[in-house]
Amino acid sequence: DLPTNPFRHHYHPDHDGLAENPKYPEIIEITRNIELTFSPVPVNGKTVPGYGETEIHGTYRESLAGLHSRALAVEGHFVLKRLAIIPNLNEE
Repeated sequence: DLPTNPFRHHYHPDHDGLAENPKYPEIIEITRNIELTFSPVPVNGKTVPGYGETEIHGTYRESLAGLHSRALAVEGHFVLKRLAIIPNLNEE
């Protein structure tokens, strides 16, 4: 229902989100299921100074439904690094 949705705009009357046949909707629903699994040790198994405090690794998995007849699966590794150690960014 967002106005920024490219399938809904006021320049074309057929793209109002109200399909004549509800079996074939004009606006498709896309769902994303994201899973982040954190690893207690680095992915490569090597010791990293500050691991778990300033840096943590893990596995990223995502399932996308609605773009294809079957759900699409994506998987990979991620690294999160702490950039600042201050407790509040905007202290008032």
